[in-house]
Amino acid sequence: MSNSADFRLTDARVILGKWCTEQTPLLCLAELLNFAVSLRGTISSVSEEQFVVAPSSGDCKLTFRLDDPELVFLYMERREAPDAVELDEASASRPLLAIALPARIPMRLPLPEVPPERETVKFIEV
Repeated sequence: MSNSADFRLTDARVILGKWCTEQTPLLCLAELLNFAVSLRGTISSVSEEQFVVAPSSGDCKLTFRLDDPELVFLYMERREAPDAVELDEASASRPLLAIALPARIPMRLPLPEVPPERETVKFIEV
């Protein structure tokens, strides 16, 4: 696995492109401030600016922009994820690409002394 500190957008595009070409089944998990998303599907396209996840069933799609310079990319095994729960060995060693979204500052005063934790979208091979 790649050292997450050295993992960049270029590396993320390589992983996304591989998953797209191989039609790798993925689980997309996102627990955001006001909602959570869970989606099984495959990556249907990857470009310099975005990638598209097509669900296993249905006519919807998830398009994710890649051109924000504040995105942070982490590539690891599932067991290395900060929120990992106990998993069987096969699940624990599956690759995971996490994309930390740009930090948001709450619109309430006073502002917190510690910046809020970044919301993250995770893509796990299944």
